[in-house]
Amino acid sequence: MTHPATLRDVGLALCRLASDGDMSGVRAMVDGESIVRRRFLARLVACLAPRAPGAGMVLVTLAQNDAEDVRAEAYDALARCPIELVTTVIEHIRLRRDAEPWVEVSRVRILTRVAPERPMEVARALVIAAEAKERWVQQEVLRALNACWNAAGNVVLSEVEQWLVNPNPDVRETALWWISEVKTASPHAVVRAALRMADDEAPLVRSAAAHVLSVHGLRAPEQAFPVLATLAADRVHWSVRLTACRGLSYWQVAAPFEALAMLKYLVNDPINAIRRIALRQLYRLSREHPALALDTVGQWSASARMRRGVMTTCLRAAQRSGNPIVAAKASGFLSEVRRWSA
Repeated sequence: MTHPATLRDVGLALCRLASDGDMSGVRAMVDGESIVRRRFLARLVACLAPRAPGAGMVLVTLAQNDAEDVRAEAYDALARCPIELVTTVIEHIRLRRDAEPWVEVSRVRILTRVAPERPMEVARALVIAAEAKERWVQQEVLRALNACWNAAGNVVLSEVEQWLVNPNPDVRETALWWISEVKTASPHAVVRAALRMADDEAPLVRSAAAHVLSVHGLRAPEQAFPVLATLAADRVHWSVRLTACRGLSYWQVAAPFEALAMLKYLVNDPINAIRRIALRQLYRLSREHPALALDTVGQWSASARMRRGVMTTCLRAAQRSGNPIVAAKASGFLSEVRRWSA
C-alpha cells in the first residue's frame, strides 16, 4: 500500500479503515510509520475524533504499540476524546502489570472518565493499577475510586474491602487509605478495616493502619487504643512507630491518659526523629493538661530517669500553666532533674 504524503491524510485513511472494520490494515499502516510519526498520529487522531467514526479504534491500536512513548501518547489522546467515544472503546483498554507508570496513569485517567457509567467494571479493573509503587499512580487510583464511589456508593466500598486480602501490600495499603478517606463510610467500618490490617506483615500497611486508627480510632477507642499502643511499640520497623507517634496529636485532647501511656515508650525510642516528635507531643499535652502531665512525668522520672531535655520541656510547660500549685510542683521536679544531671 502506498502511504499518503501528509500526516493528516494518514490519520484520515486510518480512521476510514477502522470504521470499515479493517483492523489488520490499520495495524499495517501504523507499523509502517516511524515512532515519532506514530506519536503525532495519536495527537492528530484525537483532534479528528469528533468527526471521524473510527478514531477510537485507531487510538486503541496505537495504545497497543510496542513503544512506550507511543502508548502513553495514545492513552493521553484517548483521555482527551469525547466521553461517548471513550465509552465505546473501553472494553479494549486493559491495565497491565508490566506497564510503565506514566502509561498506567493515562489508562487510569481514562477509566476515571467512564466511571460514572460503569463504576463496578472500573473498580475491578483498578486493582491492577493499585499494585504500582509510585505514589502519584496511587493518587490517580484514589481519584478514580472516588468517581466510582459517587456513582455506586456502598457497592464500590464492598468491592474495595476485598482488596484488603490482596497478596500485594501496595493494593492493601491503597484500599485502606481510600476506605479511611470516604467521608460517608461507616466509622466502624473504617476502624474495622484498620484493625484487620494492624497485624499485616508489610510495614507500609501497618503504618497506614496506625494513621487510620490515630485519626478515626476515637470513634471506637476501646478497640482502637490497644492496637494503636501495640503499633507504637512495634520493634520490627521504625516507620510504624513514627506514624503512631505522629497520630497522637488526635488523642491528646479527647484521650490524654491514652496518649501519655503511649508516650512513655516513645520518648526513649532509639530513632532520633521519633524522640523529637514524642517530645513535641509531650510539650503540647503539657499545655493542655499540665497537672496530669506533671504527675505522669514525675512517675516516669522516679523509675526511668529520662533525659533532662524531655523533663525540663514538659515541666516548664506546666510552670507556665498559671496554676500556682502546679507551678510550684514543677519547680521542685526541675530542681530534682538538675541534681540528676549534675
